Amino acid sequence: MLSRVEAQSPPTKLCIFGDSHLSAASRALKEAPVLGDLAYEFWGADGPSFRDLTLVDGRITPGKIAKDVVATVNGQGRETLGPTDFDAFLFYGARLRMSEFMPPMLDLLARPFAHVSAAVARKQVRSFLGKTRSYRFAQHFAAQNPKASVVFTPTSLLTADILPRVANGYRYAKKAQEPHRAILRDLLDEAGREDGITFLHQPERTIVKGMFTDPAYGIAGAQEDKDAVHKAPAYARLILETYAKQVCLPVTQV
Repeated sequence: MLSRVEAQSPPTKLCIFGDSHLSAASRALKEAPVLGDLAYEFWGADGPSFRDLTLVDGRITPGKIAKDVVATVNGQGRETLGPTDFDAFLFYGARLRMSEFMPPMLDLLARPFAHVSAAVARKQVRSFLGKTRSYRFAQHFAAQNPKASVVFTPTSLLTADILPRVANGYRYAKKAQEPHRAILRDLLDEAGREDGITFLHQPERTIVKGMFTDPAYGIAGAQEDKDAVHKAPAYARLILETYAKQVCLPVTQV
């Protein structure tokens, strides 16, 4: 959970950076302007184009494959993205996949009489974060612009009941409870604080069957298309509402 104390003044200019999940965020903001008067831009790329984004001279820069996609996503002529272009950054999804981190960790934590040392767990967290390019982007932005608010909301857990083989692979994770997930969220928060990044986690009320997202938040036709990854605008709206309440509004008390 974000802390209101971490945002001493509300941002004035927000960049929402991400991959194909930006589509749901864009639709959510069109349906309900939960960010109020906060000026914002989208920046990023979907599909294979996302892999064509790299740091060049400290700025996220698209290659030939991603250039046109970024132009379409942004729509405001911002060809590259740097850490001082905005005073707030929300990394949305952006290939930091909780479905690759939480289930195997929960499978360990939820085992009867299980014990995972804090040192091992922290090492697993760092390995997961370090392998994700977009998290390294966020680290760079936070380091280069300490005054900016850098928030990361990872890609949500897979939608339940679409890929049964996934469930079969994690006998104990399917029985995981909120305290097990809280351990992992706390470890992510700890790493984020070290990097100047605040995590905005998947709302607990959207999680079912230990390690999945409630199908109510899946995209239309998810079952037919076997798309357990993408979520509906309703999910994006929950994330953006939380962001707005805890980052965008002025702090009135500590």
